Amino acid sequence: MRILQVVPTYLPATRYGGPIFSVHGLSRALVARGNAVDVFTTNIDGPGNHPVHAGEPIYLDGVRVRYFDCQLLRRFSWAPELARALRTDVRSFDVVHLNSVFLWPTWAAARAARFAQVPYLVSPRGMLVKERIGKVTYEQTR
Repeated sequence: MRILQVVPTYLPATRYGGPIFSVHGLSRALVARGNAVDVFTTNIDGPGNHPVHAGEPIYLDGVRVRYFDCQLLRRFSWAPELARALRTDVRSFDVVHLNSVFLWPTWAAARAARFAQVPYLVSPRGMLVKERIGKVTYEQTR
C-alpha cells in the first residue's frame, strides 16, 4: 500500500514533541510491514529551518520524507510548494493520513485528497492551543 503522512513538522525538529515521534514510529512500522510511506512536511524548526533541500526527498528509516519551505505564516505552517506537490502527487497514494488539527498542511492535504477522491483520515495529534480554537462555552455547543 502507498501511504502519505502529512504533518506540519518532522524529524529532526524534536522540539515539537510527541507527534513527530509517533508519526515516525507509525511510519517505520508501516514500512516494516511492506508498505511504501511518504511524509510531506515543512522545514520549520523553531525560529529557523532544517538545513535540508526543500522538495527533495530523503530517507529516514525507510520512510521517504519531503520537506517544504515555510517562510511566511510560520505559525500555521503555510508552505505553498507543499500544496502544489499534493495536487500533483496525491493520486499516487492509496490513502492520506493527516496528523494535526488547526494547521494549514492538514487543510491543504484534506482538500487535495478529497478533490482527487483519495481516502484520508485525521489523527488530531498535538496540543490544543487556546488562541487557535477560541473560547467555546457550553451554550455555544448546544
